[in-house]
Amino acid sequence: MPAVSVNIITYNRATFLFRCVQSVLDQTFNDFEIVVIDDGSTDNTRSLVRGFRDKRIQYHYHDHSGNIGALRNLALSHSTGAYLALLDSDDMWEQHKLEKQIACMGSNEVLDFTFTDLMINAGQNSKRWFTKNRSYYKERIIPKLFTNWFILPSTVVFRRSVIDRVGVFNTELTSAVEPEYFLRIISQAEHGALFEPLTIRTIHQGQRSLRSGVGSYDVMIMNAGKYYRNGSISFLEYKKILSLLHYRLGCELRKLGQKDGSQRTFAKSIANNPFNIRAWARLIRAIP
Repeated sequence: MPAVSVNIITYNRATFLFRCVQSVLDQTFNDFEIVVIDDGSTDNTRSLVRGFRDKRIQYHYHDHSGNIGALRNLALSHSTGAYLALLDSDDMWEQHKLEKQIACMGSNEVLDFTFTDLMINAGQNSKRWFTKNRSYYKERIIPKLFTNWFILPSTVVFRRSVIDRVGVFNTELTSAVEPEYFLRIISQAEHGALFEPLTIRTIHQGQRSLRSGVGSYDVMIMNAGKYYRNGSISFLEYKKILSLLHYRLGCELRKLGQKDGSQRTFAKSIANNPFNIRAWARLIRAIP
């Protein structure tokens, strides 16, 4: 069995998929398998993947569902490695990524989950993803993840044994699928960050966002209560998180033309933190 199973789910991403898969094949650590789950693509995804002619690549076609949790779980079910790595089909890896993450986890047996910095490729405006000091990404990260989602799927490697403790992805969610899952892992497993930009994320139209949209904020608001009740976040942190999430949700509702809903949501933001000046400003502007 391979040491690492690389899980790629894709849908009509043939334009990006070739370089994505090639970035795995170019890794200096080569004890891996690649599990590609095709969610009913209508482009040339099938022929592109089969064109690699590499026995380490599995290709599984699935009628289109758009259910990210179910697709992630399907990839897990076909994976045999002791380590699991996620890679979005429009992202790429630097060639030493797997080598460095596996070495890090191999030298520390209690470390079950690692993530890396990444490079955002936006044409001529490329930039690093991590912008704060290192301690920010290592100490009390659960409260921070509710308002600053700095763990992206393509940066993650975790041990298969983690699944026995936290289960698999939630198939009932339509938004924030990976953030919800990573929060579960981090709350129950030792985790660590690698501060090199070992992942490359290309910004393009039609890209799936992990945390935007009304549904994503609803999921994170619900989960904030769960992690407050189990002691992972303090009361003050909880109220600030709710205030910021309601503020962002109100902005989303405003964009959708839901004026009344946005007003109520800005009011909830203020109720949780009366010092949220931005929420006050939005609420006042929304009043006829």
